[in-house]
Amino acid sequence: MNRAKGPRPGPRLWGGGFSQRLDPVLEAFCESFSFDHRLLRADVAANRAWVAALAEADLLSAQEAARLDAALRAVGDEPPRAAPASPDAATFEDVHSYVEAELARRAGADLAGKLRTGRSRNDLVATDLRLWCREAIAALRQALADCVGGLAGLAERSGGLIVPGYTHLRRAQPILLAHQILAHAHRLMRDDERFQEAAGRLDECPLGSGALAGTTVPVDRQRLAGRLGFARPASNSLDAVSDRDFVADALYAAALAMVHLSQIAEDLILATAEELGWLALGDAAATGSSLMPQKKNPDVLELIRGKAGRVCGRLSGFLATLKGLPAAYNRDLQEDKEPLFDALDTTAASLRALAALLAHLRPVPERALSDEGDGLLATDLADYLVARGVPFARAHGLAGEAAARARRDGTTLLRLPLETLRSISPLFGEDVSGWLSAPRSIARRDREGGTAPERVAEDLGRVRSWAAARRAPGEVEAPDDPALPNGHGDVAPVRLRQASEDDLPPIESRIRYWSDRGVLLPLAGRELHAALPDFRVLSPSGDPSALLAFGSLRRYSPRLAEIRSLVVDDAQRGRGFGRRLIDHLLDEARAEGLRRVFVLTRAPEFFERLGFARVPRESLPEKVFVDCSLCARRDRCDEQALVKDLA
Repeated sequence: MNRAKGPRPGPRLWGGGFSQRLDPVLEAFCESFSFDHRLLRADVAANRAWVAALAEADLLSAQEAARLDAALRAVGDEPPRAAPASPDAATFEDVHSYVEAELARRAGADLAGKLRTGRSRNDLVATDLRLWCREAIAALRQALADCVGGLAGLAERSGGLIVPGYTHLRRAQPILLAHQILAHAHRLMRDDERFQEAAGRLDECPLGSGALAGTTVPVDRQRLAGRLGFARPASNSLDAVSDRDFVADALYAAALAMVHLSQIAEDLILATAEELGWLALGDAAATGSSLMPQKKNPDVLELIRGKAGRVCGRLSGFLATLKGLPAAYNRDLQEDKEPLFDALDTTAASLRALAALLAHLRPVPERALSDEGDGLLATDLADYLVARGVPFARAHGLAGEAAARARRDGTTLLRLPLETLRSISPLFGEDVSGWLSAPRSIARRDREGGTAPERVAEDLGRVRSWAAARRAPGEVEAPDDPALPNGHGDVAPVRLRQASEDDLPPIESRIRYWSDRGVLLPLAGRELHAALPDFRVLSPSGDPSALLAFGSLRRYSPRLAEIRSLVVDDAQRGRGFGRRLIDHLLDEARAEGLRRVFVLTRAPEFFERLGFARVPRESLPEKVFVDCSLCARRDRCDEQALVKDLA
């Protein structure tokens, strides 16, 4: 039987003892580059750290390490080259073979071949996936904070709107609509905790574990872990290469978050339905029917509800993959990436969709519960009797009789004649009508966590503060900064915001200007683009394109970050803009639970006035062995390291 030639295989990281190439059908079945190309940035980062470790172990010369690092930077700055469609085109088995092929093309095959010294794909892919997962979790936590903020905004817009609370999908007691909305916010806040815990458990570095038994290369694995922002190296090499608990953790956190999003979607579908109508769904967040012109469908919410099952399935499928695996690495673990990528992508997309939709919901006061409670005040009638010494069990029965009488007579408890109530219990007095209104019912539930307006207001404040502390800043006033003259004898307010794509060219230009003069480390291209979410910008309110100052907070681990790339426009020096940026970045670090923030600077006195303390550079291996080892001035550095402890 003749076989199609199939794509020409790209470079392999194995095969010296094989006399035949892999069958093309099997080769296509085994390849993973079609999806694990998403690990490219992580693979480049792990390889750069390994280059530095090999250089320290004297297995690479300084010149070789510099050439490899430059080539790796170039690979990371470009998107993966898509395999051409020609049948004879080269294919790549995985992202690791792609990176090595690119290194061979840029730095030569012999030098590229040294990169694999003492290292396996097993420890490399385990490291790459942790790095990718860490970034994805950070982005998901941001999206969660945006949703929590959106729910807080909807709760605030709902004000004092009273609606029926439901149990078993049956009307139960009066509550504030805001109380129900904030209940969903608390679910998402717990999801953030789960993602934070998952990030903490993946905070160890497998690199240097080899295929399963460890490495013979004399690398310092503590320093290696620090270079990549991990808290520690993995303790057991065999476990390190096969551990995918962190994938299961992330999938579980995503699955439960999607369950919560599905519950939110269901409640919003019901609340916007004509039968309830407490909320109105704006046209910008609804779709229509191809047949029925009057329809206004909540498709976005239905899709969120539907996608929850997809993410839950990813979790259950991956657990089934893990359950029968023997110790160490097995190729089954290639099946960790697609479930993880899809689940976290789907969760992130659903969070973004919900956050956008929440802005298009409007409370409808006309659909509020009537003051008479519409038959939902029987518990309040029982409470009235309890206040007069009746045991609750007995009061419950008497109130039930009254509720049955009201239903039979087609009226409400408030409108039952006093004689009727007294026929049930002589303890009912003329003041009973004062108990039987929806506003008084919710006002009495004033213990912590209750639906009383003052308690809901307190809860709203807590939820808003939680979200504000974690959300990336949009345009917010920076009132403590000196005002900026606007040319008319007046002053224009200055605004602090997150850097945008439009800011990339001026930020890159200014960083290049100062890095060419040895003041800042270079940061450009794809690397700068990837770091853009970490940048904060000060600009005049009337001219957001003008950059007065900018700086970023680079996270090395869940405990440590660096303030870097801090630039103040020459014409704006002395106005306090640098201090404002630093104060804000420190506030962000505190809100995230970071323990230490450091800087390297030639102006240590400025940072000392802000509470930083001088430390030896060597006490910051995360910095020294990631950036400093690659700096042209590393042997004659005159920058001072300073640290601020936030704990």
